[in-house]
Amino acid sequence: MSALYGNSQALQSLSNKNDKPLPGTKMKLVTWKYHENPQYTGGTITGELVSVETVETGIKGLVSYRKELDNEKEPGIFQTKEQRIQYMMGYQPVVMP
Repeated sequence: MSALYGNSQALQSLSNKNDKPLPGTKMKLVTWKYHENPQYTGGTITGELVSVETVETGIKGLVSYRKELDNEKEPGIFQTKEQRIQYMMGYQPVVMP
């Protein structure tokens, strides 16, 4: 399970389906494992934190990527930082009524 968190510039970048984040963008993709809920048959709960990835864009538009925590046992399907940034830019924002 993953959730992407970001500031207003990140929301604007994702809403406009930009290929590159706008200046001032800050996003964090947090991924964790699911486990069966011992209190409820068939239910799941969040468990171990797997990774935290950060994308930030400076005022001049320079994009940086880093993985702050990485408990993954196997390499992901994305091998480069650029591919990972493009993956995160492909997320669609949740719209609340």
